[in-house]
Amino acid sequence: MADRYPLSEDQKKTLIRFYEEGMQSKGKTCASFHLQAQKATNLPLDVVLNWISNYKRSQRKGDSPRVGIASSDIPGGPGPLKKGRFLSIPNAYNVHVAEFLKSENALALPTTKEKYSAAAEKWRSMSEEEKANCKERIGEYSKSKEVTWPKIQKVMRQMNSGAQSLSDAAGVETVTLHFHKGEVFTGGSERGVQYLKEHPVVELSFTSYFYEKSAEEELPESTQRATSKKLVEQVKNIFQQKYAISTGHIGDVPYDSEDIVVNLKGLPTNIEFKRPSLYGVRQLQTIISNKSKFEMHVRSVHTALREHNYQQPGAVETQD
Repeated sequence: MADRYPLSEDQKKTLIRFYEEGMQSKGKTCASFHLQAQKATNLPLDVVLNWISNYKRSQRKGDSPRVGIASSDIPGGPGPLKKGRFLSIPNAYNVHVAEFLKSENALALPTTKEKYSAAAEKWRSMSEEEKANCKERIGEYSKSKEVTWPKIQKVMRQMNSGAQSLSDAAGVETVTLHFHKGEVFTGGSERGVQYLKEHPVVELSFTSYFYEKSAEEELPESTQRATSKKLVEQVKNIFQQKYAISTGHIGDVPYDSEDIVVNLKGLPTNIEFKRPSLYGVRQLQTIISNKSKFEMHVRSVHTALREHNYQQPGAVETQD
């Protein structure tokens, strides 16, 4: 019987490799993988198919954590983490099969199994140059495979679930940041999500970076305003913190005061100190990323003028 067929360690490793590369079904969509695995292991086809069912069953029982990443063994963890396949990543072989199934040779074959078998046989006989040509057409092939928003949402949920599984299984904490058409979606393990809440600059920097990269996509005006507003608030808080450190008082920075002069040292070149609402998105992002370098000095106008005059050649300091 197939389920009692003895497998060597090398055969098991080979089957697992094919499984991680996509051989996760006994159906016709994986027929080419079945044939390759059969040839690589010298096992009967029914043994290969039966192994797939048994291996999938062992994963569902929790023999190893089912997380959506590829990883090596983690110290202290329960064992190797299996590679999840959220979205199938096309390769040269996928391109070859898709093109072969449209050929006259494939259309002349009566069954789907024979078509995929012929595609696999054709692939094995192809030269490296021919395979390289298939690889160059991956981009065109990918464009024909539309990824819908519901599928994107499903993948993000799987990633968050995988992050929590990884945290529970091995104590590894994760954060996820997704940028899609001007909007940012966050997630990760519970502690990772808490980290994002306590460090909003991480999300803001991520948002502003991809916001600028995708400017040519004509993002919705509401999204542009929301992103800019978040960055302005963050810079405003930074300036208020530096003001409080300098003066010992908590409150708004007197940007337009006629009696007080505020000087912020450490600003990047070509960025002047002014109200946060007057900066552009790129300047706001730069200020946020350099906040640790800032030092604010607050003085009265009289003191500032006296220091300025004293520094002039031949100037004499006057008494108050």
